[in-house]
Amino acid sequence: MLRLHIIIATISVLLFTITPMVYGDTGQDLIVSITLEEALNLAYINNLELQAASEALIAAAFGVDAAKALDWFSLNAAGSSTKSGPAVVQEMPGQDPIVISPSTFQHAFSLTLAQPIFTFGLNSNLKKIANLNYAASVCDFETKFDEILFSVASSYYDLIYLEELLYVQQQNLERAENDKRIAELRFEAGQVPRFEVIRTDVAVKNAEEALIGTGKALKIAKLAWQRLLGVDEYIAPLKIDPSEIIPVVPEISLEDAQMIALEERPELKGLRIATDAAEIGASLKTLRPDLRFIASYNVASEGTAFSNSESWRLMFNFNMPLWDGGKANAEFAQGKHQAEQLRIQVADLEELIKIEVAEVYLAIEESVERMKATAATLELAEEAKRMAEVGYKEGVVTLQDILAAEVDLAGAKANSIGAVYDYIKAKAKLGKAMGVYEMPGTEGSAKE
Repeated sequence: MLRLHIIIATISVLLFTITPMVYGDTGQDLIVSITLEEALNLAYINNLELQAASEALIAAAFGVDAAKALDWFSLNAAGSSTKSGPAVVQEMPGQDPIVISPSTFQHAFSLTLAQPIFTFGLNSNLKKIANLNYAASVCDFETKFDEILFSVASSYYDLIYLEELLYVQQQNLERAENDKRIAELRFEAGQVPRFEVIRTDVAVKNAEEALIGTGKALKIAKLAWQRLLGVDEYIAPLKIDPSEIIPVVPEISLEDAQMIALEERPELKGLRIATDAAEIGASLKTLRPDLRFIASYNVASEGTAFSNSESWRLMFNFNMPLWDGGKANAEFAQGKHQAEQLRIQVADLEELIKIEVAEVYLAIEESVERMKATAATLELAEEAKRMAEVGYKEGVVTLQDILAAEVDLAGAKANSIGAVYDYIKAKAKLGKAMGVYEMPGTEGSAKE
C-alpha cells in the first residue's frame, strides 16, 4: 500500500516545472525541453489508460464499502393511499336517497427492519472477495503505472539517441561533401583520377541515405512521444552527456533478481489475488442457510385517521435451501476449475518472468561490454583519422585513406552512442522486469 500511496502522490502533482532552453538570438523560436521526471509527471496526468485504471481502483474501493454494509440492518418503509368510488346511491320514490356503497379513502403504512444474524460464512466471504478485488485493482494500477514509467523512459532516451545520431550523420554528410569538393578540384587540376571523384560522390550518397533514414525515424519517435505525453506540441527531452554514463554490471545476482521479480511484479500479484478470490467465490456457490431477525410495524385506516388498524410483529426468519436442480453444484465445480485455471496461469507467468529477467540481465552485461568496446574503438578511430590527416598533408596518405578513416570514425561514433543508450534502456528494462523503481546494484552509475 505504501507503494500505491507514493504513486498517487506523484500523480496528484498537477503543476510541474519545465526547463526552458533558448538557442540563438531572442528573435528565434523558443525551444523547450523537459527532464525525465517532468515528462513522467506530464504522462501520468494525461495518460488515459492510467486514468481508467484509477477509476477501476476507486470503483473497487466502493465495492469494499458495499460489502461492509452487508452486516448492517436494512430498514424499509412502504405506504399507500387508495380512493374507492364513486358512491353507489339508491333512490326510492318519495324517500331520501340511500347510500349503499360510499366513496372512501384507504391508507396504509408499514415499516420493516431486517437484521442478518448468521449467514453461515456468506457475508464474511463476500467481504473477503471485495477486499481481494480492491487489492487486484491496486495491482492493475501499479502494472499500468510501471508500463508508463518504462514507456516514457524508453521513448525519452530513444529521442536523445536519435538526435545525437542525426547530429553525427549531419557532420558526416558535411565532411563527405567537403571531400567531394576537394576531389573535384584535384581532378580538375589533374592530381587525382576520376575514380576519386566517384568514390567521394558515393560517400555523399551513402551519408544522405543514412541521414534520411534517421530523420524519418526521429519524426516517428516525436509523434509517439507527443501521444505518450498527451500533448499537441513537441517538447524535447533534456539532453544528457553520454560521456557521463559509466557502465556498471548489476551487483545483484540473476537468481536474486528473479526472486525479487516473483515477489514484486504487480501483474503476478494481481493474478495470485484473483486466484484466491476465485477460490472463495467458488465456495459461495453451495446452498447456504441464513438466519435473520425481522421487525415490522403496520398501520391502516379509512378516511383521515390512522387509528383504525395498527399492528407490529417480531420474528426470526430461518431459510434453508434444499434443492435447486443441481445448479449450485454445477456452479461450484465451474468455480473450482476457473480457480485452477488461474493457478496454472500464475505458474506460467512465473516462468515467463524468470525468462524475461534473465534476458534483460544478460542484455545489461552485454551492453556494459559493448560500451567498453565501442569506447575503445572510437578512440582508435579518432587516432586513425588524425594520423590519416597528418599523412595526407605530408603526401604519404591518399584521399581514399582519408575517406575510409572518416567512414570508420562516423560508424564508431554511432556505435558508441547506440551502446550508451542501449545500456540505459536495458537498466530501466531490468527495473521494470523486477517490478522495482530502481534496479539494485546500479546506484552511482553516473559520474558525480
